[in-house]
Amino acid sequence: MTSFKDLTDAEVVTAYQKDSDARAFGELYNRYNRKVFLYVQKILKNREDSLDVTQEIFIKVSKSIHDMKDAQAFVKWIFLVARNAAIDYAVKQKRNRTNSLENVEEPTEEDFDMDLALLREDQYQNMEAALAELQAEDRAILTDKYFNDKSVKELMSDYGLSSSAVKMRLMRSRQKLNNLAF
Repeated sequence: MTSFKDLTDAEVVTAYQKDSDARAFGELYNRYNRKVFLYVQKILKNREDSLDVTQEIFIKVSKSIHDMKDAQAFVKWIFLVARNAAIDYAVKQKRNRTNSLENVEEPTEEDFDMDLALLREDQYQNMEAALAELQAEDRAILTDKYFNDKSVKELMSDYGLSSSAVKMRLMRSRQKLNNLAF
């Protein structure tokens, strides 16, 4: 039984090309899933879409990796596949809605800070976990304000509260969230 953890990317790719060993592909997935996701998220600027596109990328990679001639070029190749898939997805989304893609920028290698992206993803996961621990009413008003981009005026109407009551609830909910997250 071969352990792929100690092998280089090229050796793991070659092993998968030779035997289609699911463990070899699993090792590549473990090494690159998060990095590809963060790269795609930098392009799409949407976490849920980025998760979906990342899964599609690995399905595409698993099907076409056998055609790859130079196993040494795997990293460059997978990020090229990721770039193309993210851009294709963004173009498809543009056709489905009238939003412009002017804000979608392809990150350059210099622009993409993996450490910062990993830190932000960890922060996002911590925030998600803390939000889940909040009471439903606190979670709802924070979600409406910060994820659904509702104004104080809209929140006043939705919750039947005065402007100062909405602001006070938001402040208290943020404090509770801050105490849970940090």
